[in-house]
Amino acid sequence: SELVRTRYPEDQGKGLLDAWFGPDVRVEAALPQSVFRPGDVIDGVFRVDAPQPLECRKIIARLLGVERTEAGGHKDTHSHQGSPTVLATPGGIERSHKQDFQIPALLEGPATSQGKLFTIDWYVQLELDVPWAKDPKVRIPITLLGE
Repeated sequence: SELVRTRYPEDQGKGLLDAWFGPDVRVEAALPQSVFRPGDVIDGVFRVDAPQPLECRKIIARLLGVERTEAGGHKDTHSHQGSPTVLATPGGIERSHKQDFQIPALLEGPATSQGKLFTIDWYVQLELDVPWAKDPKVRIPITLLGE
């Protein structure tokens, strides 16, 4: 298994709303592996860099499943959101905040699947709860196997 890493905003692009309403912040997150079975513990590390002091009520992690279907030219998307785990309540981030984290791999929807007209992708999503701004989110792609 390999290290999986993702960065915000570089890997995900900063949309117009993020540019207007999101704080000036960089988030980097990594997992030592990317394949999990239900009941596994997902270990990871994340780091937040803020050029300006940033008010941050909490940092949460959750599993997020995104189901995409396509049939007869019609596309549909459905999300499966896992329960949030509060990783930190920093209050404020002066320059940088780094920490290890663990969350349970609980399958709260169908397993990862790739088909012609149907895909299910799973992510570990880290979210910063920032008052009066659009909350920055970073998603690390994982494979969540079936029971």
